Amino acid sequence: MNDAELVGGGLFNVDDPIAAAQVLARLLSSAETSPAEARAGELEPVPVESLRGRLPTDPKSIQIACASGAAWVLGYRASRTQETWEVVASLPANAPLPQGLRRTTGETMVGLASTAQRRIRLAAPYVDESGIGFLIDPVVAATRRGVSVELFEPRFWDPARAAAAALASAVENGGDPRRFRLAHMVMEAPFSHLKVMTVDAGSAYIGSANITAAGLMGRNLELGVLVRGDQVTVIDRFLDAYQETSEEDRA
Repeated sequence: MNDAELVGGGLFNVDDPIAAAQVLARLLSSAETSPAEARAGELEPVPVESLRGRLPTDPKSIQIACASGAAWVLGYRASRTQETWEVVASLPANAPLPQGLRRTTGETMVGLASTAQRRIRLAAPYVDESGIGFLIDPVVAATRRGVSVELFEPRFWDPARAAAAALASAVENGGDPRRFRLAHMVMEAPFSHLKVMTVDAGSAYIGSANITAAGLMGRNLELGVLVRGDQVTVIDRFLDAYQETSEEDRA
């Protein structure tokens, strides 16, 4: 992966890559990253710091890398294919797949986590240890390669606490805990009945399955879709609109 692709990963989700690249160049040319300035430029402080350790340190090289990264993002967007979607389902292990169905829910989520390069977001009203255990290995591995992982913890489902703790512990022991965070919906939001997983603002699972053993391993019948394309950014914006802001985010 060259410098343009590295920077492009950090600029991938911003609305204006050229403006964000200019902010990024200023941040990387300074002694430390200002979280407030980073977020004002649609950048996340942790990925900025990661780039600081992987790019050349002289200002001219930084400017070239940031400009090249913006160009990489714009070129990638211009070449994106049309939106695509594919049906996925949870069904008993011994049940034959209906004609045309190629993916189960569990393998779809594992596959998404395994191919993530920048960000994974998970939200479901019901999460248990067995369900999250299905995703632990690919999620932990993702944090090791610099992927940010965000789990929306259900407020009103007690088993979710143990599931979230199990995932946090696994990341602490085998991954990069700086890349993992628990998120919450704002208190005034309606009950969150979302079952969604987004990856890199370009792929998503949307369906009926919770992150539980029943939902992912075929004890329930579940139906959903694997979506790829620019519309996935709308899902991320929806999550952003109802996500509780942490003290760190307000800094």
